[in-house]
Amino acid sequence: MIKAHQNEDVYGTATKWFVRLRAENITENEQDVFFEWLFKSNRHQQTFADVLTLWDRLEVVKTQDLDKFSNLNLIQKQSIAFNSSRIA
Repeated sequence: MIKAHQNEDVYGTATKWFVRLRAENITENEQDVFFEWLFKSNRHQQTFADVLTLWDRLEVVKTQDLDKFSNLNLIQKQSIAFNSSRIA
């Protein structure tokens, strides 16, 4: 059980680094910290490589205009309210 939790932590950290590294405002210090983390273990390197591979496989996400989904939460809330009022 602990090992599964540790794997989740490493994957979560790798994913957070992936997102942060894509930011325009990443600092040189943050990049240094990333490389320290990356080279700390082979597991970090493999997990980060897995995140990169996943991103490459999700090519469809990179080409989508995600702005059209910006109101999705509002639409879901309206749908729930509508369905609730029909039940009551």
